[in-house]
Amino acid sequence: MFLPDQFSNPNVQFTLCSRDKFAEIKNIILCFYYDLGGLGEKILQSGSLEINSNNFLLKIGGKEYILKRILSCGDDISRKRSQAVLVNWLVEKEIKIPLIVKSIKNGELIVENQGAVWCLSEFVDGEYFSGKGNELLDAGQNFIHLFGLLKNYNVANEFFVSNVIVTPYGIPENLFSKILEGKRNWVKLLGRKNADLLETSWDILVHDVGDIDAAYDYLVSNRGLCHIDLHPHNILVKNHKIVSILDFESFVYAPIESAVYFNIFKLARQTVVAGGGSSNIKTVKDVVRLMLDELRKNKIVNSIESGHVILMTKVEVFRRIIYILDNCFVKKNSTWNHVLPIQISALKEIEALYTNI
Repeated sequence: MFLPDQFSNPNVQFTLCSRDKFAEIKNIILCFYYDLGGLGEKILQSGSLEINSNNFLLKIGGKEYILKRILSCGDDISRKRSQAVLVNWLVEKEIKIPLIVKSIKNGELIVENQGAVWCLSEFVDGEYFSGKGNELLDAGQNFIHLFGLLKNYNVANEFFVSNVIVTPYGIPENLFSKILEGKRNWVKLLGRKNADLLETSWDILVHDVGDIDAAYDYLVSNRGLCHIDLHPHNILVKNHKIVSILDFESFVYAPIESAVYFNIFKLARQTVVAGGGSSNIKTVKDVVRLMLDELRKNKIVNSIESGHVILMTKVEVFRRIIYILDNCFVKKNSTWNHVLPIQISALKEIEALYTNI
């Protein structure tokens, strides 16, 4: 447990983009953002972990921006536009998040160009959350500010209800029984290592799904607007202080406590890793306890009882596990198989971090 993973490298990396991509981006800037000034001579592409998007660092009129390709035109652009409006409202409220720039051509925050959808935001310089210094405690203060504002934001439209939020009321019907029935194909679909991991973890997964199912009514009643993916690479820091949160597409309507406790877990996990692993966990738990107390005092969460926190955190991990398994066994898509060990390991790490908190 608590071994370094893909989020443990705090360095933000960019590489020079191709000539073809430069030409495509130049066309977007000339079409939608020509009022900002001339485009610089080079464009850098992010070494992002994301599969469905690309981030490009560029200079326009001497100022740095991030141009992000976010989805294809066939997807729900309306939801993305609602999320972008929310981001700029949060900027007005002094949340540390990059401002999204309006297009001079049509006044939109999200633009479409030749089968792709893009947004331009101001660039924030920093490194990814490393878990060193007082980063975790500072993240807690930022969470209180962010989630407190989100509770008061008007979400009276359907665009924040994301179809990727797989919670107990969204588990594909009979998924686990279908997987078990097809056990002879596990190695073929998952590979030997993941197949063995799934077999040894099977009873734990089934048990946890039962506990999550039993919490159905509470999860439904606890839904609200939240950011569901504040992992270390979605938080930028400078001198161990939070300077920006990223990934505006993760603002969705979902169980609040599940999102809050999962976000804390991801950052606390990295803090444990940065401190040398499991031997550092007691010190990190002390910080987490302070964070949970403050969240309850500010009425962001209802309960910080250990068992409740563990269950709520596992809900968000199971969203990811179910997404991976459904893609692999039902849709025959192995794109996310490599993430399965991280998610299954997280179930044990959650117990270690939040037990007797």
